[in-house]
Amino acid sequence: MASSLLSKQLVLSLQQNLRLTAPGCRYVSKAAAKTQMEFEYDGPSMKTEVPGPRSKELTKQLGEIQNVGAVHFFCNYEESRGNYLVDVDGNRMLDVYTQISSIPIGYNHPSLIKVMSNPNNMSAFVNRPALGIMPPENFPEKLAESLLSVAPSGMSRVQTMACGSCSNENAYKAMFIWYRNKERGHNIPSDEDMSSCMINQSPGCPDLSILSFMGGFHGRTMGCLATTHSKAIHKLDVPSFDWPIAPFPKLKYPLEEFTRENAQEEARCLEEVEDLIVQWRQKGRPVAGIVIEPIQAEGGDNHATPDFFKKLRNIARKHGSAFHVDEVQTGGGTTGKFWAHEHWGMDDPADIVSFSKKMLTGGFYHKDELQADKAYRIFNTWMGDPSKNLFLAEVLNVIRRENLLEEVTRSGKTLLQGLYQLQDQYPNLLSSARGQGTFCAIDIRDDATRNSIILKARDKGKTHYSHTHTHTHTGGLIGIHPCTNTQLTDMDGQVDREKHLCTHSYTHSYTHSYTHSYTHSYTHSHTHSHTHSHTHSHTHSHTHSYTHSHTHSHTHSHTHSHTHSYTHSHTHSHTHSHTHSYTHTYTQSTLVIFCVTSHLLCVSPRCSAGWLWRSVHPVPPCSGV
Repeated sequence: MASSLLSKQLVLSLQQNLRLTAPGCRYVSKAAAKTQMEFEYDGPSMKTEVPGPRSKELTKQLGEIQNVGAVHFFCNYEESRGNYLVDVDGNRMLDVYTQISSIPIGYNHPSLIKVMSNPNNMSAFVNRPALGIMPPENFPEKLAESLLSVAPSGMSRVQTMACGSCSNENAYKAMFIWYRNKERGHNIPSDEDMSSCMINQSPGCPDLSILSFMGGFHGRTMGCLATTHSKAIHKLDVPSFDWPIAPFPKLKYPLEEFTRENAQEEARCLEEVEDLIVQWRQKGRPVAGIVIEPIQAEGGDNHATPDFFKKLRNIARKHGSAFHVDEVQTGGGTTGKFWAHEHWGMDDPADIVSFSKKMLTGGFYHKDELQADKAYRIFNTWMGDPSKNLFLAEVLNVIRRENLLEEVTRSGKTLLQGLYQLQDQYPNLLSSARGQGTFCAIDIRDDATRNSIILKARDKGKTHYSHTHTHTHTGGLIGIHPCTNTQLTDMDGQVDREKHLCTHSYTHSYTHSYTHSYTHSYTHSHTHSHTHSHTHSHTHSHTHSYTHSHTHSHTHSHTHSHTHSYTHSHTHSHTHSHTHSYTHTYTQSTLVIFCVTSHLLCVSPRCSAGWLWRSVHPVPPCSGV
């Protein structure tokens, strides 16, 4: 019951607050209102349950070909626009998931359509070269326009890849190669090195390690999986490396109110890091590198302070280990800066920074000394896709032209303030609101409540992703990761919509759910009959009417608060009479948190202007995205 009410309020908030420029689906912020748009959606529009009949039919067909356990529903990408995703059953949903937080500026953005339709770019889309051996003529130029134009501090080299996992996997290899050359004092392997590596033995295959953190997620390939510690199902039955795993700080939020306690917790974790490095060296498996996320995303939106990362960086230097910052989730503007590690305020933040998702391509930046010393050591067939660099260059133009990083910062403050208000209002349901930019999160008291909220929110026209973090949180959380073109008014509305869901927490079991999408036009009328009948109708902008009649006999008092508040009571007759009361608070604003750069119940922004909901254990696809 309480989760049903919370769902309604969350949906209302998400709908209103992340709407770009106006109540409708816009691609840009108000500051960039001149951007050409094909058309706008004015809000969600739900025609069937989700998944609908067509999605179920297609899921059955696909199930005869491959595993469909993770499929939520099938989509109509041609009809999707901005922050709104349309499924094959015609349901239009506010997307707070943004394709696992990988869409930077929304669906079918006009600027990206222009890139695709430009005849000068045709060759890049038709021909996919093996970049490692035969790159196109304009490849250096396009890298300079795209990836190198946003290179992290102190890094002038970038190695392109395809996805987050292969980016991290090859970054690990680069750290191992660098470390071994440093041990040798040169980069010339011995005959024994060359022969022993062919049978997976040392010294050619040295027993080196990478230190990672509990709760981290770095990918699902073999090396990356050894450093991933967020969900057991990812690792089950797969052999792995015996590498050190340090605790990630379990901080109290808001961080500024618990500085002493959090400093002690971070000191404890840093001490454990040093102890592990020493222990593994004594075991003959020295730590060649340390890998960490600026914010643990899949692990539960776990934060640490800049002081923690600065000291961790110094520990890596002290022990001769490379320092790898994984920005696959956090890069691209979602935290209000293009790279989350920029919040640390360091001139030399890392030796390697990996990326993917909102960057539209994968890869890693690195210092000169981590450049592979020989050909084919960091290599695969495609080494990325040059067509993605064309899209990325235009995405970066949009971000700069429309000052979207400033927009994310302002919107994020509004969003986080709204989450604080919600947890103050519903302390038994919500806690630990936190965030950076629109990369925000809030915990829900338990998995069941979270899952119920997610299901109800989706039926109101909002897509999201849910998982449960098992080692840090006892309850569930939802993450909202919007796109980079998130706008301030969208955040305001989102918070209001969350309130609408929460205020339906009655003290008795009264379930009242709406299947329409809450937009910006709302009419509320009551007709009462003193002859024991009660008609209750709602009229919405989608020409949706709802009639609710009570013929029970009981004493029934309630308070309705709309634009104004009033109290009235009426009595009905029944076989027995009883009295109950409840409060309805209808708020017309809707908060849309997943627009093009951000992420909420862990509410977290992963995209820059679209939103993602996630919690830490997967909810069955047919019962929750």
